[in-house]
Parts: sequence; C-alpha cells; structure tokens
Amino acid sequence: MFPERHVKLFKNGRNQAVRIPREFELPWEDAIMRKEGE
Repeated sequence: MFPERHVKLFKNGRNQAVRIPREFELPWEDAIMRKEGE
C-alpha cells in the first residue's frame, strides 16, 4: 500500500496548486498527477 497524507490545495493566480509534504519530495522536475473520484 502506498503512504497517504492529507494535503491542502491553493490557488496560484488562475492555477490550482498542491503543497507536497517533505516526505513526498521528488528528486526530479516532472511528475504525473492522477485524479481519483469525482
């Protein structure tokens, strides 16, 4: 099972952004985000 953590979404201008917790920090510049549910 993958670790989970509740995170906050916020607006950055017209874009929605998510703060990534330190324990989920990625060493590269690109990632793929997948939407689950509605």
